[in-house]
Amino acid sequence: MTTQPTNEPPAGSPEAREADGRYPAGPPVFILGMLQRTGTNHLWDLFGLHPDVELLQPVFEDHLVRWSPHLLAYVEDVTRCWSPEWEVPESEGTALAASVGRGVVDWLADRSDRRVVTKMPSVESASHYFELFADCPLVVIVRDGRSVSESGVRSFGWSYERAFRRWDAAARIVLDLQERHRDRPGLAVVRYEDIIEKPGEVMRQLCLTTGLDPERYPFDEIERLPVRGSSTLRSEGGEEAIHWTPVERSDSFNPKERWRDWSPHVHRRFTAVAGQSQRALGYDLEPVAGRDTPAEQARDLRDHLDVRWREVRVKLGRARRAVRRVHGRV
Repeated sequence: MTTQPTNEPPAGSPEAREADGRYPAGPPVFILGMLQRTGTNHLWDLFGLHPDVELLQPVFEDHLVRWSPHLLAYVEDVTRCWSPEWEVPESEGTALAASVGRGVVDWLADRSDRRVVTKMPSVESASHYFELFADCPLVVIVRDGRSVSESGVRSFGWSYERAFRRWDAAARIVLDLQERHRDRPGLAVVRYEDIIEKPGEVMRQLCLTTGLDPERYPFDEIERLPVRGSSTLRSEGGEEAIHWTPVERSDSFNPKERWRDWSPHVHRRFTAVAGQSQRALGYDLEPVAGRDTPAEQARDLRDHLDVRWREVRVKLGRARRAVRRVHGRV
């Protein structure tokens, strides 16, 4: 007996889900900023201008991708209990992970009859994104590491060493994501600088990438969009703490080169820590001659050890929580 070919889309494919009405407006769109201070809020606001978009509120930072390894750990625990004698195909574990991810996506999509757009200023765990959320377009924002670092120092009191190391780690995740998924149509990596310089062009392309109709986008409203969370506007306004209340942009607003006042030593340190990633993402480095003084080298070493200790404490804390979870279900 032979099976006649049909024109129906494969079961479980995005086309099949659209046909059965799972995402009638289209699957949610994830925005990931490579780090805080990379323009996640601004791009989210730009998407929000589209009449077919519903911004995820009041969950302003979703953390869904960041903690997604817990979902994959569940899948691993389940599939590990399947007996080898059953000869379960490896594809079943992959399908289970995708189904778990779709449960999260359904939680997003069920909130509105419009296209839901969600965001998070972190690419932590983004390497697992397409294992769980393959149906959903992913937009990743990158920004010049010098600008991100300076903004983080001003906004959150980071040390330069901490800022450089965090940006470099995030950049490596983005570069790996681009390398492994270079031909995936639902992935877009955009530069913050391009969003600022040519927002209409960027949004037209992102509409096409994410499946939104660019002809319905109000491009004439872009210039009236306020600024949220700018460290520059915070200092100009004389406020003591950063906030995300929309603020009208001033004529002097220029977020692209806040690192211009760096000393040669800071430039040298940035190049040593993050120069390779900076170049790989297509950004320049400031050529600086000279060598660091012994005092500068000692300060760098102290800051480096402090950052490493912070990283170790974070890992230990996560390990303790993982152990507690395991013992709690034994």
